[in-house]
Amino acid sequence: MFCLPVKRAGMMFLLFLAARAYAQYLPLDSSVREEAKQAAIARYHSDRGIASAIFNGIQHFGYAASIQGHAYQGTDDWRKGSVVYEGILYTGLLLKYDLIADQLLVQHPSGFGVALYSPRVQSFQMEDQEFIYLPQDSLRSFMPAGFYRWLAKGKLSVLERSSKWIDEYEDGLKMSKRFLESDQFFALKNGLYYPIKKKADFFALVADQRKDVSRYMKQNKLNIKRSREQALMQAAIFYNQ
Repeated sequence: MFCLPVKRAGMMFLLFLAARAYAQYLPLDSSVREEAKQAAIARYHSDRGIASAIFNGIQHFGYAASIQGHAYQGTDDWRKGSVVYEGILYTGLLLKYDLIADQLLVQHPSGFGVALYSPRVQSFQMEDQEFIYLPQDSLRSFMPAGFYRWLAKGKLSVLERSSKWIDEYEDGLKMSKRFLESDQFFALKNGLYYPIKKKADFFALVADQRKDVSRYMKQNKLNIKRSREQALMQAAIFYNQ
C-alpha cells in the first residue's frame, strides 16, 4: 500500500496564504481572482510534487490478465483529466475509472496507479467526459452512492451509472472469466431525480415538448431500446435548447 501522511490543516492554511498573496493586488473582477487562486494552487501542488494529497491513497494492482476484457470505463489506457478532491482542483493528471470497485485511479509520478477514496472526490473529468460523486440520500434511495457520468446538463439533466463485474463461465472443457458491464440511467429535473428504465419514463419527463422530441428522435434514428446512452443524451440536449 502507498500512503503518504498529509497534514490537511497546514496544507489548507498555506493554500489560503498563497491565494491571498496572488489576489490582493488584483482588481475585484471575480474571474481574475479565480484565475489567481487557481494559479496559486497549481504552484503549491508543483512545489509539493509527489507529497500532494491527490497521490495519498492505496496502490492499485489491477486484475488478472487472464480475465477477458478490462475493468475500466471506456478503455484501460490512462486518460488526461482533472479532479476536484477534498474541494481542491487538480489538473494535468492521468486517470482511470475502475468500474468494479467504483474508484477513481490517478497515476502516481512513479508510474503506478493510486485508488482515491471515493467520497472525497467531488467530481472529475476524463477528456470530454464529466463525472460527479453522489452520496447516499433518502430522497434518491433508488440511486446508490457513487460516481455518475453527466450525459446532458440543463433543465433536464441525464446521468449514467456504469458498473462491471467478473463473470465465470464454461469455455469448452475449462472455466474462464470475463468482465461484464451494465448501465443505469437517471434524470434530474426541477431538483428531483428520476430513474429512466424505459422509453415511457423519458417521455414523461419531456411531456411539454413530447411531439418535438419524438420527431427529432425519429429524424435522427435515435432508439432508446437499442442505444440508450446516445438516444437519451442527444434527445436531452435537443430538449434543453
